[in-house]
Amino acid sequence: MYVKIRKSTLVVCSLLAVLAVIGLCAAVLTLDLLRDGQRDDYRASVAVQWRQSVSELAEALSDLETDLQKGLYSSGSYQAVSWAARVFSHAGAARTALESLPLYELRLSGTETFLNQVGEFTLELARKQLRGETADEDEVNSLKTLALRAQELADEILSMAERISDENPDFNAMQQLLQPSEEGAEPTQFESLESIFEGDPPLIYDGDYSAWRQGRTSAWLKDLPEVSAERLLEIAGNYLSAEGVSEGVSYDQPMALREFVRGEDSVLLTCRGGYLCGLSLSREVGEGKLSLDEALRKGATHLASFGYEDMEPIAWSVSDNRVTAVYALRQDGALIYADRITVAVALDDGAILNLDATEYLLSHVPDRTVSYEVSADAARTVLRSDLRVLATDLAVLMGGDGSETLCWQFTVRGEDETKVLVFINAKTSVEEEILILVEDDDRRTAV
Repeated sequence: MYVKIRKSTLVVCSLLAVLAVIGLCAAVLTLDLLRDGQRDDYRASVAVQWRQSVSELAEALSDLETDLQKGLYSSGSYQAVSWAARVFSHAGAARTALESLPLYELRLSGTETFLNQVGEFTLELARKQLRGETADEDEVNSLKTLALRAQELADEILSMAERISDENPDFNAMQQLLQPSEEGAEPTQFESLESIFEGDPPLIYDGDYSAWRQGRTSAWLKDLPEVSAERLLEIAGNYLSAEGVSEGVSYDQPMALREFVRGEDSVLLTCRGGYLCGLSLSREVGEGKLSLDEALRKGATHLASFGYEDMEPIAWSVSDNRVTAVYALRQDGALIYADRITVAVALDDGAILNLDATEYLLSHVPDRTVSYEVSADAARTVLRSDLRVLATDLAVLMGGDGSETLCWQFTVRGEDETKVLVFINAKTSVEEEILILVEDDDRRTAV
């Protein structure tokens, strides 16, 4: 059947189609404009945040420099603690401001190290003053250097902040200011901050960011005879089932090490002494058959067979049918926390799956002797009277400057039944450290 369509109807339909296309295009353009507007608003907001962070960084560094200068004249214990708290706060504020800038690709390790060290170092000086000790000449000179570096940093950042305030740069301009320089090109203004710290001696003190922790090596191993490559290969074969073992990578730091591999398995041996430093054995672990105590005993037995005797578990966790445990050395009657080895023991057969003895090898002193001047009973009087003592032990703590402190370790429990380790210096009776024990069926750790 033939249906006749009037010409006017075709015109109307065509017009509606054109209008629909125009409307659709307009909607798309409107969405694009809205997205562009949102993007521009977002970038403008980010640029404001970046400009504010630079301003906050300059202010924090200026306050830091002022308080470091004041510390040179502090004498009373109250002032020392108050001063250290302010310096720590200003250093943290500067670090927060710096981290809020997109500087991840910039080479600012010296600046970051400075901000990490300055707060810790001043706290250590305050602790010394509270113990009745005085800062030695090297520590005073270090404090003067820190104050000078803070002033130089503050001047540089303040100059940058003032320029940013005057020019009010947009997102693209700020991004250009904060991006890293091309390889071989002149450093950016931020990267130039690193030159401030060139030539400074390493800052060594009792803290997590102490320079002592960098470039450590084993004083014990350096006096041991060097083992031939052939003998190391033979030793590696004992751990990796002999056949198919080949040499891997050699390392110079933190000590001379040589790797040997067999498929996905690997072993790391010290070039001097031929001690086991690392072990990684890849296999499926079957259903657990051993108890936690059995697995921990198996771990100690394996360590003794590797040449690491008198090791005791101090922390552990159970997961995926394996126990990952930290063992510390018992030497001359004391628990040496620095001489520690981490191992993973399979719960199906008690075999070692992984091992890391780096800290033991770096810290071990074979002829270490333990002697205390304060008895356990005398040290116990330092504890609060409401604490119940569950166990008493001798322990050696290592500081961030490499110094060792012999302590009486008291396992105590308060009214809330929380177990806590309290360490009392066995020479001075000073309370050195407090750690909270976190324990359940599958783990034990101290925080």
